[in-house]
Amino acid sequence: MIKLKKDSSYDIQGIKNESYHDCKFIFGPHVITAIDGQYFQTEFGVSNSDLNKEWWDIEEFKFTFIK
Repeated sequence: MIKLKKDSSYDIQGIKNESYHDCKFIFGPHVITAIDGQYFQTEFGVSNSDLNKEWWDIEEFKFTFIK
């Protein structure tokens, strides 16, 4: 499991061969705003503010550190 850093940027993508057809996560670059064990939160902006409070499972995504 990757160790994420709060306030750091990552390109977050789906894992190959996984199905995301019912996942509301918006893939791309994000800043991690909170971490709790294997779960994280990120900011999706005003138009997707309902997703800002969602906790996402780290093991469900591929992370590439940006800065």
